[in-house]
Amino acid sequence: MKVAVLNYTGTVGKTTIAAHLLSPRMNNAPIFAIESINETAEGLGVDVEKMKGNKFRDLFKKIMLEDNAIIDIGASNIEEFMNNMIKFDH
Repeated sequence: MKVAVLNYTGTVGKTTIAAHLLSPRMNNAPIFAIESINETAEGLGVDVEKMKGNKFRDLFKKIMLEDNAIIDIGASNIEEFMNNMIKFDH
């Protein structure tokens, strides 16, 4: 299962939900933090892979190799991430 956690507003609990609610219940699924400004789950002591929204192809390749994955999309990168996701669909 792949889960994306996103919101256009920062500091609403996306990272906390990804790190403390979802990952433990998804067999400790890896968290991919799409963030360039705000804190990631790494700040909560959780191992994350951090990248910017413009690295969508790299992210897509990595999550396809995982059975379970959580994509924590920060507010500072959501528009770029979504634009890349739309382009990738075509």
